[in-house]
Amino acid sequence: MNNLRIRVINTGTQRDIPKSAICYKDNSGERIDIAIPMFLIEGGEQKILVDTGICDPESAIKYHGKVLDRKPDEDPVVGLRKAGAAPEDISIVINTHLHYDHCSNNYLFTKAKIFVQRKELAYAICPDPSLNVVYESPFAGFTPPWFKNINNMVAVEGELEVIPGVRLIPLPGHSPGLQGVLVDTEKGKYLLASDMVYLYESWRGNEMFSHIPPGQVLDLDECMASFAYAEKIADVVLPSHDPEVLKKEIYP
Repeated sequence: MNNLRIRVINTGTQRDIPKSAICYKDNSGERIDIAIPMFLIEGGEQKILVDTGICDPESAIKYHGKVLDRKPDEDPVVGLRKAGAAPEDISIVINTHLHYDHCSNNYLFTKAKIFVQRKELAYAICPDPSLNVVYESPFAGFTPPWFKNINNMVAVEGELEVIPGVRLIPLPGHSPGLQGVLVDTEKGKYLLASDMVYLYESWRGNEMFSHIPPGQVLDLDECMASFAYAEKIADVVLPSHDPEVLKKEIYP
């Protein structure tokens, strides 16, 4: 029996985000709060962490103009320890992409191989100038957070089974090398869809879209193709930033 399970570890809540930044073509003027979780995959040969969370609240407001609330137990190290793990216990980190809210704590995982799509790594080095800040690019005066542990990074191309039952799935559109993680659990295949699917609402869709693309999308055609592929391979899709995902600590 496959014993893989997914534990949600939140690293904070971003407040007052325009919904138009989350859901493509949303003109409601609504503002929402979003969660910034990491996902710990347990029960396999190795402990795997999907994304490493956001920076500290001071940096979030100083460099990104984002209000980040972080409870004491939402510090990444504290959250891991609460889950029965420590940074040194993590042997594989998967960066779904290299936006700052998904890789800011890579530096903690000195013993882990860090998997990222080659396309994403190449783009993050020199992104479109409009995305310099979200990538914390050197061209905006940053040292990118992923660069602090670059010697541990493994650049991959396409799908890859990192351990039995855990597969990297390219899902480009939001970013050039966005990847999800397909986890084969005893209750079906769960897809950690990253920012292809911000909210459960994004996957459910609306009158315009069968699935709602992210508000920030580099290639809409690629995004829609990624949705179609996710429909074929996943039984359950978990979004990247929906506070609702925090209502369960462990999936399935």
